Amino acid sequence: MEAEPRRVAEIHANFSFPKKEEYSDKQKKILEHAALTCPVHYSLHPDIKRPVNFGW
Repeated sequence: MEAEPRRVAEIHANFSFPKKEEYSDKQKKILEHAALTCPVHYSLHPDIKRPVNFGW
């Protein structure tokens, strides 16, 4: 949260995938593309930081 004016400044998105599964490069690319092109991701104000972490 930012103090002045009071507002959301950053939203973290952390995706965790089961370690017992093996994901091909193609599957990883598809999942990452889906997350990074999500309409919600783009509907946030441009000043809001939105780091995305994929826990492969």
